[in-house]
Amino acid sequence: MQNAGCAGTGPGADPAGACRPLDVLAAADAAVVTARLAERSAAWAGRLGPPFDPALAALCSLPAAFVAPWLSGRGADLAARTGLWIFALDAWTDGPPARRDPVRLHTGLDALQAVAGGAPPAGGAPGGALGDALAEIRDGVAASPAVLPWWRRAVDATLAGARFEYEAARRAEAGVPAPPLEEYLRHGAASIALAPLVLAMWSDMPGPGLPEVLPALRRPLRDACLAVRLANDLRGHRRERDEGVLDALALGLPAARARDRIALYVARCRRALRPLIGPVPGPALALERQLLWSVRHYERTDAGHAA
Repeated sequence: MQNAGCAGTGPGADPAGACRPLDVLAAADAAVVTARLAERSAAWAGRLGPPFDPALAALCSLPAAFVAPWLSGRGADLAARTGLWIFALDAWTDGPPARRDPVRLHTGLDALQAVAGGAPPAGGAPGGALGDALAEIRDGVAASPAVLPWWRRAVDATLAGARFEYEAARRAEAGVPAPPLEEYLRHGAASIALAPLVLAMWSDMPGPGLPEVLPALRRPLRDACLAVRLANDLRGHRRERDEGVLDALALGLPAARARDRIALYVARCRRALRPLIGPVPGPALALERQLLWSVRHYERTDAGHAA
């Protein structure tokens, strides 16, 4: 999905036609925010330890600075830390120890679900650093009582999606037939974890109209999650095939059809957001911009793996 505002960059690009609308001063401001945010985020990830990777701090700081530049410093930290938590969860659930010990993985996911619901992190629980980080993120999101229950449901769905994908991969190794494509997408739209990231951003956008507009944002958020899931699967299919990880293409969705569905979900999401930008612009704009950022990113790189 080529961005109409940017004709292309890199060697051989036409300077007169490349990224005409790019405001270089706004980009410079966002770059400064990114550098400072990445430094704080790397220190946070380093303090937590594995499975958190400080090397991903810059990647996770970019959306906070460029997608929603109106976030406060606290909100930008929250968004970047959520991104780091998402990558850490993925690394933990896909790692060799989890593959060898299903009971430990399920115990860890149960503990994370309890933390999302308000429990303190359980000392010594599997994936302990994930629980500590999630508790910090949860407490940050709690600054917005309207967003907190939506965030909790999104995290629950993310954990359920991770569990589904883990068990589906184990069953495939045992020769059990793979799940239907639409069942995979239902869980995969949650496990891609776009929703917890966007909701973390929304928690830093207080306003009297936010509680009323949240239900109207539910469907476009779902379409955004589906689009990003398919974009992720398109980019990472070869790597995931080698790793034994399930994706939409492995379940029979042709690449061309996946691209068509991405375009459909993106267009439908953006149409639904148009009427919402007037009353409470921040959340609708953040969702639209994060969707476009994520899809574009996956068009160019296997984020977090070949970044």
